Amino acid sequence: MLRLREDYSKSEAYLYLRLKAHSFYLSTKPLRLHPLHLDLPAMCFSKLSETPIGPMGPRDSVLTFGLPTPITIPNAIADAQRIFIPPTPSSTPAELFSVQINKCSIRGYRFVRNTDHGQMLMFVDGSSLGNESTTARAGFGVVFAPLQWHPPMSNRLEQDGNPLTNNRAELRAVLAALGLRWWFGEGFTKIVIACHSEYVVNGISSWILTWRRNDWKTNTGAVIENLDLWRNLDAILRNMEEYEMLVQFWWIPQGLNEADVYAKAGAVSTVFYI
Repeated sequence: MLRLREDYSKSEAYLYLRLKAHSFYLSTKPLRLHPLHLDLPAMCFSKLSETPIGPMGPRDSVLTFGLPTPITIPNAIADAQRIFIPPTPSSTPAELFSVQINKCSIRGYRFVRNTDHGQMLMFVDGSSLGNESTTARAGFGVVFAPLQWHPPMSNRLEQDGNPLTNNRAELRAVLAALGLRWWFGEGFTKIVIACHSEYVVNGISSWILTWRRNDWKTNTGAVIENLDLWRNLDAILRNMEEYEMLVQFWWIPQGLNEADVYAKAGAVSTVFYI
């Protein structure tokens, strides 16, 4: 199990207190820990000062994050780089990313690339029980931080008249993940969305190029399924690219997708996504 990197200052003592504050939540939820999540050893924290260090008190100078002037990523370049390509086909999220701290003035744990602290990873998934039936129930899950720092999203998909399918739930998970935070403000320039949906990965990296040219229709002239979500996703990606943020998609096996269990739980939840 990967641990917290050991090159941080005493300011991480405050984060330890935040982790402890989640203990009640964790004790009441049947959570499954995965390799990327932080286990809680002594954590190499320095001695606690009397004044909290972090968002509730004085900060070290290293906590001040000045936002650089963004440089827009050209559309063609972003589209050409939409797929995340790992060093080897067998590379796993736990090999490439580890639990590290963002560069926001209010610090938080994220899954950060070991070789590039500007890259962050999130797991997303969608699930539909009774897929494409009239009695289907769909939900989605998003894991964007270690469980001890922040619980994952696990929500039921809204019933808005659209079919409650796996594909729609998976797209909704992506939209929810990208809308959770203003990720540029946390110091990231690349977001990697890890999922096991070929529909999402192929759609955003290849099919969407044809859809745009055809006024959001297929080659046969049919309106694409989940048009509203695809157009929303396209607009969000373009907006993020104006702030020099590239979103890439990484297809991973279902067994490596940490959001899978939360998507299934969301499908039977009574909490709808708003």
